[in-house]
Amino acid sequence: MNKRPSIFFFFFVASAVLAVSAYAYLVSRTPTRSTTFAKTDKQGGIVAGFPSLPVYPGAKTENTYKKSERGLVGFQGDWLTSDRVSLVMAWYLQKLPTYGWQLVEAPEFPETDSELFAQFKKGKQILNLTVEQESRSETEIHAEFPLQMP
Repeated sequence: MNKRPSIFFFFFVASAVLAVSAYAYLVSRTPTRSTTFAKTDKQGGIVAGFPSLPVYPGAKTENTYKKSERGLVGFQGDWLTSDRVSLVMAWYLQKLPTYGWQLVEAPEFPETDSELFAQFKKGKQILNLTVEQESRSETEIHAEFPLQMP
């Protein structure tokens, strides 16, 4: 009677080990998804393919990027100026519609001089525009065109 429980225990442990091994084997054979992300940047200039966008008068191009991921393409650009945040955003709010951009989301407090955000749309393109105070004497203009089908 003593031998029967030990044989049962042995088969139970062997079955458990076999099941865990089979599961580990299946997991190791399952292909993992890897996201391919590519970024091309250009310091002080405009990267090839960057969407047409009016640049604030006197602003200096800091850098631009082209992002590619899973067949989608997006762009980002940064410019610097010494003008106030509210003045720069007011210029874009007035200028972009003359280039065919439709305002989707207006800045919440357009008089502020710390950071302002607006979203525009032109056809299938979306533009997220952020203007923010970088330092006491510099304002950064950040334009992002989110990833989308080319």
